[in-house]
Amino acid sequence: MKGHILLVEDEEDILELVSYNLGKEGYSVDSVTSGEEAILKVKSSPPDLVLLDLMLPGVDGLEVCKIIKSHPDTKDIS
Repeated sequence: MKGHILLVEDEEDILELVSYNLGKEGYSVDSVTSGEEAILKVKSSPPDLVLLDLMLPGVDGLEVCKIIKSHPDTKDIS
């Protein structure tokens, strides 16, 4: 495995396409459809990289990024 990626995207078609292609390239991919889910997933299973949609329902992508970067345990995630 090349690395663990968390994909955050609320559009199901985009989520499936990107997840499939990353998996095909050898990455381990977890995917969620909301900012709230992303925050919980990062805390429970920190990925190497987060691919984050900015326009999400509820907590938007920019806020998710700020939350991830403000926590000492997750601040180094790309």
